Amino acid sequence: MEDFFGPEGILNARLPNFEYRRQQRELAEKIENFLQSDRRLLAAEAPTGVGKTYAMLVPAMRWAVANNSTVLVLTSGITLQEQLIYKDIPALLDVLGLDLPYGLLKGRGNYACIRKAREIGAEGFLDFGGDKGQASRDISGWLYATETGDLSELSLGDTHPARERIASSYLTCLGPYCPHHERCFYNKVMRSLSHWRVIVANYHVYFSYVLGQRKPFPAPFGLLICDEAHKMEDAARAVTQVGVDARDWQRLLRRAPRLDKVEASLLRSVDCPADRFAEEVADLSRVSESVFDQLAARLPDGKSFTAYPPELKNDTAELLVKCDRIIGHLDE
Repeated sequence: MEDFFGPEGILNARLPNFEYRRQQRELAEKIENFLQSDRRLLAAEAPTGVGKTYAMLVPAMRWAVANNSTVLVLTSGITLQEQLIYKDIPALLDVLGLDLPYGLLKGRGNYACIRKAREIGAEGFLDFGGDKGQASRDISGWLYATETGDLSELSLGDTHPARERIASSYLTCLGPYCPHHERCFYNKVMRSLSHWRVIVANYHVYFSYVLGQRKPFPAPFGLLICDEAHKMEDAARAVTQVGVDARDWQRLLRRAPRLDKVEASLLRSVDCPADRFAEEVADLSRVSESVFDQLAARLPDGKSFTAYPPELKNDTAELLVKCDRIIGHLDE
């Protein structure tokens, strides 16, 4: 690694702002030696400013070329992912003279569903939070211009209701029956994934497969790099725990009463007219709001129950009974 990280090395000669750091060179040497051995695991810790990213990537990318294999790089946050994809990896590939296809895999909810996004325009530019349809118009225009469908291209916050409305989701995906299946942005990323030799993803995406869905990661890889590994545990826990909040109920129940003619006809066939169904949904919404208001009053931020309060059990039971009744109509 002296030829790359040394005072007279390639990086110092070709990267304008590169500074020689002895610890960086030593870390890269440790990784290089590990990759040439038959060991399965290397754990390394280094302080801020050492240049860990380059120390990991240079030997890893050289290993990928030599072994005709794929490197999977996991991080905890989008900022570091974008730095890797838009800055570090292309710079190093250029300096090292390597040709390795690479890309960023985000979670499914970060890509637009074409079917749902087109529905927004077809419904007459819906108003979101009093914006007089501006978000809907922005989405409709963007949909015809974007090549990736990455929702970060839109100037909408992560929790904006319009973003939530058009985000791709396993729950709403029609799979091969979708009229936009071949153009699907998420499917396009998954097809590209098999050609990438350096894949960047975060821990939540990785664990959503191996723990959440109990499936292998969707692309084979020969080397796994875990950056910011101290944050791995929290991501694994977040994927495996089951949770629900007031916003989840509100988002779901807002959609339920909007029935088309076919759905209304199907409900009538099981003796549940559309207006009665809408009343039951509204009633369920009121009960759910009450339950979560009571939970919020009893649970300051960061606190939890050691035992569920007896005075909330009746309200929670009522919520579940009403929910089961609506699910019963839909099951029929």
